[in-house]
Amino acid sequence: MSIHNILISRTSDGLLLTANTDTRGCSDPEELKKSFNQAKLLARISARIPDRATYVMDQFAIHMISALNLTYLVICDSNYPSVLAFAFLDEVQREFLQSNERSHVESVTRPYALIQFDTSLQKIKQRYNSSRSLQSKLNLSQLQEEIRLRPPHMITPEELRPGGGASADSSNDIQTHFTLAIPKRYGNYLPINLLVVVSICLNCLCAFMNFTRGITVINDAHIEDFSKDHYQNAASFIFCSFLLLFQIYLMCYPRKQRKPLACATLGSVCLCQLYLWELRNNVQIFFHVTVACYGTFVIFTRPVQEKLPHLLPIDAPCPSGWVPSPSEDDFSCYYISNTTQEVRATWYESRDLCQKLITNMDGYLLAINNQEELTFIVNLVKQRPTALGWWTGLNDLKTEGVWVYDTDFNNPVPAGLM
Repeated sequence: MSIHNILISRTSDGLLLTANTDTRGCSDPEELKKSFNQAKLLARISARIPDRATYVMDQFAIHMISALNLTYLVICDSNYPSVLAFAFLDEVQREFLQSNERSHVESVTRPYALIQFDTSLQKIKQRYNSSRSLQSKLNLSQLQEEIRLRPPHMITPEELRPGGGASADSSNDIQTHFTLAIPKRYGNYLPINLLVVVSICLNCLCAFMNFTRGITVINDAHIEDFSKDHYQNAASFIFCSFLLLFQIYLMCYPRKQRKPLACATLGSVCLCQLYLWELRNNVQIFFHVTVACYGTFVIFTRPVQEKLPHLLPIDAPCPSGWVPSPSEDDFSCYYISNTTQEVRATWYESRDLCQKLITNMDGYLLAINNQEELTFIVNLVKQRPTALGWWTGLNDLKTEGVWVYDTDFNNPVPAGLM
């Protein structure tokens, strides 16, 4: 009986911050991989699960705690004492909070951004898996009493079903994970800031002023003699209000052509103000044009996460010694080891090496999970006489822990087998 995998995620959005996916020492790795997928699903829905819970399967059990917008999950043998499992999670929680600033954890946008914490997870895991180190049992009386008075919530398979209607079999679990992992078509804005809030408020104010002025002009047209100019002026006021509201839409929802649309919207607002020159003084016109210009500036400068987290930014060149991907739609960079010590490393050691090399860049060690990428990597390795092999991900949907080390240039192991 032992602890196998640990996951730490952000409760609000289920983003995985770090995880330990080592399957060594497990008698049934395949079943452990299924349990790991269940744990990732629990991490995504942790916001609607009590702060202390347990999910028991045939061979393994998942214990989890949530606090301070963070969720900690551990996969262990089903006969592993639950008190020790929760004691382990408490210790992981203390260590994680001491090692990571709260503001940094909240600002993370890519999965496994805090993977360097895996080293600490390994140390704590080894101590709890060693019978000689379990002297901490002597200090568990308070936790035992707390669990006795407030036992953990027992999660049922029905709670894992999205909307209560999806099947809980393994194939559907994988399909659900894949569907939820698909990014939005045009990317996501990074969290809103004060500049955006101010711009939205000013745009709402100007839109309201334009709309009410347009309604007033229409009412005046009924009272006075009919004039075509009245309705044209009213239409211009109302149209200008809708342009300002469209600017708010572009601020909140990124579109592929948001910058050209923002420029067109700004030009239209300026033309409306020019047309309404006789109905407004210079101060009013200057105020409305300034608000529209400020809104355009926010649309241009608000950062967007354009690509999946493991890819480098579109305009970022590969650093010295790294090889860019040949695909026009892929902006990954690859590092080929040059020393025997590096290429003979385990996958975990290779991952740590990659993390060390790209400390100041947005990227990390990537699974080879399709044939096109595999062919590209093999050809690269062939050109390096010191390179001895590569790691291949065997599954397109659940690459974590599903790896094989390969050295056969002529007949490489295919990617995405499972």
